[in-house]
Amino acid sequence: MPKKIKYVEIEVAKIDRQKYAVVPLHEYEAFVREHRLKRACFRPRPSKIDQNPELAAFLADVLGTKPMPEVMADCVAKFGAENVPTINRIYAHWQKLRRQAILDGEKRSMLGSFSLDRLGPHASKIERNPELAAHLANILGTKPIDEVMADCLAKFGASNVPSKSAVYNHWQKLRRQAAEIAGKESDYE
Repeated sequence: MPKKIKYVEIEVAKIDRQKYAVVPLHEYEAFVREHRLKRACFRPRPSKIDQNPELAAFLADVLGTKPMPEVMADCVAKFGAENVPTINRIYAHWQKLRRQAILDGEKRSMLGSFSLDRLGPHASKIERNPELAAHLANILGTKPIDEVMADCLAKFGASNVPSKSAVYNHWQKLRRQAAEIAGKESDYE
């Protein structure tokens, strides 16, 4: 029993007591192409932060230096409650900035707001302590890891030194960064 739906004749068939619409193959292919094209052309609207460059610049300067509730309060005071996104959107924007900084190879110094001593709660003990990071950069690879740990414990104290595995992971990270830099320099020569 054929039915007309939007000027297309669709036949209904029963298979295993279930009703199915039977559509000619060329019409189905056209429908799929049109649907994919619509999905490919869809662009989400920009966020309040992306629409307001002054707000974006303000957030780039402040994020990572203060707790998020303070950042939100400062934004509301400066731009008004109706022009400020939610705290979750601000945090997502911060994560986007951090990803971009890492992808661009900017060692977290993007726009002057992501120095190693202001990375926030996700930073390791080494990243939060520039003196410890510099000390480890100088001695890692010159001594066995046990001696490095003993030296750091004597110099910085047990509460300021991370675990042996964290120090080893930091050393691996430094080695990867050095290899990347050496690889980039050899490309330009």
